[in-house]
Amino acid sequence: NQTALPEYVKTVHVRSVANKIDLSTSISSDKAFQTYRPGLDVELRNALIERFVFDGHLRIANENKANAIVEMDLLSFDRDPLRYNQDDSIQEFRIHVRAAVRMRDVVKDEILWETPAISGNAEYFTSGRLAKTEDEAVGDALEDLSRNIVERILEEW
Repeated sequence: NQTALPEYVKTVHVRSVANKIDLSTSISSDKAFQTYRPGLDVELRNALIERFVFDGHLRIANENKANAIVEMDLLSFDRDPLRYNQDDSIQEFRIHVRAAVRMRDVVKDEILWETPAISGNAEYFTSGRLAKTEDEAVGDALEDLSRNIVERILEEW
């Protein structure tokens, strides 16, 4: 399978994620359900590493041995109500995670790929047979985001 990456890029290092969520503006009337989630930056890094391993095109390496380095800024984490019960309690939420991503070619010291914003989503019910915990839904949203990132990085020509 050909990818849009140079032939010599075989290994990648995922740096720690910079949490750029602005907490001073995160709680407002139009974003009443935007929340802060400690450790989300670590969860995102781990999800992306797992996705690269699952995909198999690039091997994970230490920073000093990698051909490419991925850097991410965590931009937002939202939990929005999608559906309400008759008593106006929330029945279903959508988790939405957004990040800015750059992949740098270590060999040529240039940007291979970048996007100012890419996102992942997951919906979950709070009760019933389809119910999930918020933690499970966040994991699903991070998996979705990681899949989107890896697919965009490795897009075929």
